[in-house]
Amino acid sequence: MIALKERGWADPGLLKSHNLGFEDVQKAYDMYSDQSYGVIKVVMDVNGGGA
Repeated sequence: MIALKERGWADPGLLKSHNLGFEDVQKAYDMYSDQSYGVIKVVMDVNGGGA
Protein backbone atom coordinates (compact mmCIF):
# COMPACT_ATOMS: atom_id res chain seq x y z
CA MET A 1 0.00 0.00 0.00
CA ILE A 2 2.86 2.39 0.77
CA ALA A 3 4.38 1.94 -2.68
CA LEU A 4 0.98 2.51 -4.31
CA LYS A 5 0.48 5.69 -2.28
CA GLU A 6 3.97 6.96 -3.14
CA ARG A 7 3.22 6.45 -6.84
CA GLY A 8 -0.11 8.22 -6.50
CA TRP A 9 -2.00 5.09 -7.49
CA ALA A 10 -3.95 4.65 -4.26
CA ASP A 11 -5.20 6.78 -1.38
CA PRO A 12 -5.48 4.63 1.75
CA GLY A 13 -7.48 7.40 3.40
CA LEU A 14 -10.39 6.46 1.15
CA LEU A 15 -10.57 3.09 2.90
CA LYS A 16 -11.57 4.79 6.17
CA SER A 17 -15.22 5.61 6.75
CA HIS A 18 -15.46 6.31 10.49
CA ASN A 19 -13.31 7.73 13.32
CA LEU A 20 -14.07 6.84 16.91
CA GLY A 21 -12.31 7.26 20.23
CA PHE A 22 -10.86 4.14 21.79
CA GLU A 23 -13.50 4.32 24.51
CA ASP A 24 -16.03 3.48 21.78
CA VAL A 25 -14.37 0.22 20.76
CA GLN A 26 -17.56 -1.81 21.37
CA LYS A 27 -19.59 0.63 19.26
CA ALA A 28 -17.00 0.34 16.47
CA TYR A 29 -17.18 -3.45 16.57
CA ASP A 30 -20.99 -3.39 16.51
CA MET A 31 -21.07 -0.91 13.61
CA TYR A 32 -18.64 -3.03 11.59
CA SER A 33 -20.36 -6.29 12.49
CA ASP A 34 -23.89 -5.33 11.45
CA GLN A 35 -22.93 -2.88 8.68
CA SER A 36 -25.76 -0.54 9.75
CA TYR A 37 -23.73 2.61 9.09
CA GLY A 38 -22.05 1.68 5.80
CA VAL A 39 -18.78 1.00 7.60
CA ILE A 40 -15.72 0.33 5.46
CA LYS A 41 -12.96 0.83 8.02
CA VAL A 42 -13.13 2.32 11.53
CA VAL A 43 -10.08 4.18 12.79
CA MET A 44 -9.69 4.17 16.57
CA ASP A 45 -8.06 7.19 18.22
CA VAL A 46 -6.21 5.86 21.26
CA ASN A 47 -5.66 9.41 22.55
CA GLY A 48 -9.41 9.89 22.99
CA GLY A 49 -12.18 11.27 20.90
CA GLY A 50 -13.03 10.60 17.30
CA ALA A 51 -13.27 13.13 14.51
